[in-house]
Amino acid sequence: MAKGYFRGGTAVISVTLLVNGPGELWGWCRPLAQELKRQKKHVTIWLLPCQFASGREAEAAVTIGADEVKGPYSATETLRALKNHQTDVVLQMGGDLLFGHHIARKRDVPLFCYTYGQKKGLHHCNAVFTAYEAMARQISSETIIVGDLVKEGVFMDEGPSPWQDEDGVKLVFFPGSRPAIRNKALPFLSEVTYLLREKIETLQVTTLLSPFSKIEEQKMWEDEGMNPSITGTGIVLKEADIALTQPGTNTLELMHMSVPTLVAVPFAFLREIPLSGIKSFITSLPTIGPAIKEKILRSKAAHRTTYLAWPNRLVKKQIMRESVGELHPSDVANELYDLWQNREAFEVQKTQLLKLSQQSRDMPSKSISAMIERLCVHE
Repeated sequence: MAKGYFRGGTAVISVTLLVNGPGELWGWCRPLAQELKRQKKHVTIWLLPCQFASGREAEAAVTIGADEVKGPYSATETLRALKNHQTDVVLQMGGDLLFGHHIARKRDVPLFCYTYGQKKGLHHCNAVFTAYEAMARQISSETIIVGDLVKEGVFMDEGPSPWQDEDGVKLVFFPGSRPAIRNKALPFLSEVTYLLREKIETLQVTTLLSPFSKIEEQKMWEDEGMNPSITGTGIVLKEADIALTQPGTNTLELMHMSVPTLVAVPFAFLREIPLSGIKSFITSLPTIGPAIKEKILRSKAAHRTTYLAWPNRLVKKQIMRESVGELHPSDVANELYDLWQNREAFEVQKTQLLKLSQQSRDMPSKSISAMIERLCVHE
């Protein structure tokens, strides 16, 4: 039985959520942390070191409503601090399982993991959760399918609609979670918008900036006429017609809102994409690093055998359009125009996205919370 975190003389189960990237924090951790709080748990969000981080995750994590937010620190400092962290349960949501195993062993507590795919060290976890049967098949026969936390999160979103008019074609841009990529994307997407407006007179645009973006950056996008918004993704997508995004969690949010989408990776952006491990060190070297990174990523793109968008990866065929290569704004504008004009393909994508979304079980946060409760209280 759990020792518990004592509050007012009563033992409360303490749960630590280990999170790394912005997608995991907002898409996975947010709905689960809020459900755990509704179940009267003491919740700590621990931000792990992450090469994809925006640098403002700690500020965003505070708004989620956890009792404590810790990190991010360096890998060495994180391991040192975790050793002394008091908790009853650890649930890892992204990042190297080294951190989860470390604290679970030191505190002699159970370790859970929520993941979309295979990770080194999963067999040491007390339970592994995932979103879909297709994902479970790639992990192990013991993986527990609870549903997609991203779906739960996108329907939690609140805020005013950024759309200025009920009529017209509503296009959403997702310029990425990292400031460096967004800075590169601003002139590119501005040109895409200009070219598309020559084809679609009623075009409306909303740029969904990261909730971690600064006011100064939002003003830059506003000055370019790109209608930036940090309103919840679900609110923006509720009225959207089409979208342009990069690979990542965004493709699942778009799937759950049934928005036909083009997933594009222009090679002009490659030098801004982070790498992990030893490659990250090599490509950070001055002068030669960026060129090496571009060469690595060009090679990966040329030899990739899997799809980029999550809906496509789930069914192993292209539902969302994907385009990778030497893409110019005119190429992307033409692809988006074709996506909108080809009504048959548009409706097929919309229908297939809806069907895929419906495969996710409802309220995964409740299932995970119930598992934690059984393990910590009833055993």
